[in-house]
Formats: sequence, structure tokens, C-alpha cells
Amino acid sequence: MKILMFFQGRIQHLPPLITAAACMADCGAKVRVLAFGSTEASANYLRSHGVELVLLRNKHPETFLGKVILRIEGVLRLIWETQKLSPDCIWYHQSHFLFWYHLLPFIHKNALMIAHSHELDSHIWIRWLFQKALVRRADMVITPEPNRAWILQQFSGSTAPFVVIPNRSSDDMIPVADGTPCTEKVFREHGGATECSRFLIYQGGFMPSRCLKETVLGFKQLLFKDVGLILMGGEPDSQIFKELAEISSDDSRIVLLPYIPPPKHLLVTKGCIGGILLYEPASLNSVYCAPNKIYEYATMGLGMILPEFPGISSLNKEFGLGVVCNPTNPDSIAQAMREMLSETSEKYQNAAKRFLESTSDPEKSYQDIYPKLDKMIRNKKG
Repeated sequence: MKILMFFQGRIQHLPPLITAAACMADCGAKVRVLAFGSTEASANYLRSHGVELVLLRNKHPETFLGKVILRIEGVLRLIWETQKLSPDCIWYHQSHFLFWYHLLPFIHKNALMIAHSHELDSHIWIRWLFQKALVRRADMVITPEPNRAWILQQFSGSTAPFVVIPNRSSDDMIPVADGTPCTEKVFREHGGATECSRFLIYQGGFMPSRCLKETVLGFKQLLFKDVGLILMGGEPDSQIFKELAEISSDDSRIVLLPYIPPPKHLLVTKGCIGGILLYEPASLNSVYCAPNKIYEYATMGLGMILPEFPGISSLNKEFGLGVVCNPTNPDSIAQAMREMLSETSEKYQNAAKRFLESTSDPEKSYQDIYPKLDKMIRNKKG
């Protein structure tokens, strides 16, 4: 089985792509990934699993024109790689940027089309329109969360099989699980208060929808001098990074860290006692969120500050992963932090273990998909 995966971005920013490519290669498929770029660590990991890489850039362009040129180059290279590889399957990641490629019939020929929909784009009408069109044409659709699958299937009218694979990374993608945490060291190096010995962390992109300002304002209400807050994953030159730095400048318990490529970022996470996972309820994509960080927090045994959304709340009710709150209300966030900090670490470590044991590991999920794809390919070829 020959699979061509396509992602219009940098590989390290989409861990589920890394997992999918490595697992399918381990199942015996010949996998080639076409992407805009990758860190050395992510590229080496994929190559160690026998995945071939075609990377267009070492550095992502900053100008609008540069990005347009890169996207055009991406689709032209997709056509070239399709002709060169003659794949049995073309596997699209992040469908909201792929709104017209699937309309080019000569790209696909006799290949199956897999739509791996990592996001639900119902809040942006043009993306939603094209996402539904892509899903309708796909031979199989993969989503990370069952509610998203139901919504996408109902609104698109797709008759393709839908498969739910959680955004959980393979165990060998987290080699730092047995490593020594560097949390306190990094916290101090970035000006954190020496009194702090317990840490809450947010890891991920710095976006307005992640309720980071509300998180800082909520944390500042806490009176614990031994508790620090780490926000990790921002671009120091970005406006939101600067705004967060300004509102936290009077509290040395709060430290902002730039993006640290995986899996090294988990050496910071590992030394924390609580992980923050909040989203503004501005879209169905947020309400039915499916973040990979919930699995990373759980792997490290962290308690969690979670939004009171249907999917996440039901998980918390079943496993007791942490405390839910109103993610847009600093007072509610502060109260959730107090409740979580009042519990023992062992309570959340045990809850995280139960949660992980209940979730199918990605290797098993892709092993189940492989024979189904193989049968679909043989049927398509006649």
C-alpha cells in the first residue's frame, strides 16, 4: 500500500499527522509525507519509522505573498508527487486549507481519498463550505472526537465511513516520560520567583481563543506564594505574547516561554502539578475540543483545569481528571485552580492513569484501519 500524506504546514505543529504516518508505516505501508517543513526532531522520528519526507521550506514565509506562493508550490508539488508515486491513497490533513485541490480529478485518478479532519470549521462559512465538499468526496473520514464526527457527517451528507481516532501520541513520541524535569530551572532562567516550587502550565499556541488573559487574571487572584504559572508556546514578537507579558509583569510567579519543539517541551510539563486546557466557547470546534495536550497532561500525571463543555465535562465526570470552570471568567478559573491545588497529586495521577487505560492507543487504531483501507483499495482497482 502506497500512501501520500499532504499537510500545508510544518509537521511538528500537527502531532496527529506524525502519529498517523508512523503507525501506517509500521503496519507495512509505504508512506510519503509532503509538507511545508519540519523540525529536525520530528523529521528524524518519522524517518526512523521508514516514512519518506518531502519538505518544501526550511523557514515559513512571513509575508502574505510569500504564503500564497508557498501554497501554490504545495499543490504543484502534490500533483508532481502523485504522478511520481502513483499512490493507492492520498491522505489530506487539515482540510480547511484544501478547499479546491480535491476538485482536480487528475490528482486522484485511481487513488482513495482520506480526509483527516483535525478541525471543525463550522464557524467560518467559506471553510465550512469547502470542508463539507471535501468530506463528501472522501472515501474515508477521520476525526479526533465523536461529536465532531457526527456533526460533520450530518451536515456534509457524506456516505463514507467515519473513524474516530483521538489525538493521542504514540508512546515512543514521548521519550521524556522517564527523563528529568527541567521545570524549575527554566522557570528561574526566565525570571520566575524563587519561592515557587509548584507549577501550573499551559502548553500550546498563544491565541485569543485559548483564554490566556483570563487565565493570568484568574491566577493573580491566588495567594499561594509557592505556586507559579507557566505559559509555554508563544511567539515573543506576537501581539498576544506582548499583551500577556504586560498584564503579568507585576507578578513574578508568572513566566512566559517561547515555543519549545516536541518532545522536549514535555520536560517542562513533567515537573508541573496542573495543566491548563481552556477554550473560548466561540465555535463547535472549541465546544467539542479534542486537544492532544489532554493526553500529554495525563501522561505526565497532571491535574487539569478544564472548560465546562459537554465533551470535556463528561470525561471529567467519568475520570476526575481535574476541575471544570467557566473559561471566560477569571473568578471561575481562580476557584478551579484553588480546588485543584487543594487535592493531592496522587489523586490526579491515578485519574490520569485510568483515563489513558480507557483510551485505545493509536497503534491499535491504525492497525484496525489498515486492512479496511487495503480492501477499499482492491475494490477500487477492481
